[in-house]
Amino acid sequence: MINVANVTKSFGETTVLRNIDVTLEEGSVTVIIGPSGSGKSTLLRCLNALERPDEGTVTIGDVSVSFDGPVRSKDILALRKKTGMVFQQYALFPHFTALGNVTEGLRTVKGLSQQEAEAVARPLLEKVGLSGKEDAYPAALSGGQQQRVAIARALAMDPDVLLFDEPTSALDPERVHEVLGVMRSLADEGMTMVIVTHEMTFAQDVADTVLFLDDGVILERGTPRDVFVDSTDARVRQFVQTVRS
Repeated sequence: MINVANVTKSFGETTVLRNIDVTLEEGSVTVIIGPSGSGKSTLLRCLNALERPDEGTVTIGDVSVSFDGPVRSKDILALRKKTGMVFQQYALFPHFTALGNVTEGLRTVKGLSQQEAEAVARPLLEKVGLSGKEDAYPAALSGGQQQRVAIARALAMDPDVLLFDEPTSALDPERVHEVLGVMRSLADEGMTMVIVTHEMTFAQDVADTVLFLDDGVILERGTPRDVFVDSTDARVRQFVQTVRS
């Protein structure tokens, strides 16, 4: 379970998140949507303290971190171990092969031997459709392939939840389906995921819960039908109409 309680975040004089409260169930897929600058990515990054909230509490599983006072580094590390992060721009090591990118964390963080790490990494690369690409360097891979390596890398750490920050926005349209296909499979398997995306059809198909953010506030939360079809909020209806036109 993920619980966010009274989370607020500002950058200078600009308040980006305003007293966010939300609970997300284990095994659920939550999609965060809203206009640019609404606080979507900031909320996602607050879940693993890549952005530290100014106040509030974030709980993932049995780890709870309060940001209402000083925060210990070991508590931040414990929170981050609960999550796997997939970034917009892949963030792969260019001097490592696909296999090397997936095994690196297993060796340096989990202390596995190279052989042990490869035994974990190879099936994960196959899982994301990259069997035969183990020895390829990022420069030789398409954007969609690189993003799938990034997903395999995140899965290798056995996280409680996967966080996706607009994972398809840097991809050519023809590569988007490769990444979304992997994410659909993970959803079908019951992986807990929180996803910031502009892919509205995907959001409607896979989300258990949709959060609509605007100006740092959750204006609407509910099923895809609640948000995309039955919303009574004028701002939400305007957004949905715009993205569908």
